[in-house]
Amino acid sequence: MEHQRRMAVLAGMLAHLSPPLNEMEKWARLRLVAPNGVKESGYCERFVHLTYLFPFPSLGSEFHGASAIESARLWADSDFVIDDPEEHAVGDLLYWTVDHGDNGHVAIRIQGNMVAENSIVHWDGSDARGVRPLAALNPPDLAVRLTPELIHNWEVN
Repeated sequence: MEHQRRMAVLAGMLAHLSPPLNEMEKWARLRLVAPNGVKESGYCERFVHLTYLFPFPSLGSEFHGASAIESARLWADSDFVIDDPEEHAVGDLLYWTVDHGDNGHVAIRIQGNMVAENSIVHWDGSDARGVRPLAALNPPDLAVRLTPELIHNWEVN
């Protein structure tokens, strides 16, 4: 209950930012500072999965795999995939399945051409969550867009 209260307070603080954050960016920023967030390095998929479950709980584990590569395969045939992964926008889930080790990588695009992620590049001995410029990564292999409209269409079909 305490965790939910803290997240609600943080969400209220972020709601007043200008320009306003979309749902995925808001929850990605919250996940970066959540006291019980996924802090261990090597859990980028878990970080992203737990982030999108806040605004879109109906997705459950349908698109969640053991690694970023496995999850990218689960999303690949869905209506959530953006045809050109380089046409991503703030709030999109970005997947790298090539040249990112055996498990790949996933992050969430946020404002300022940055990504929110869990990555070894941020590891300080206690937390691997952080933000880095999108330009520091190769173009993503897959981009997923989650909006209330798309989620609703998925739920009714």
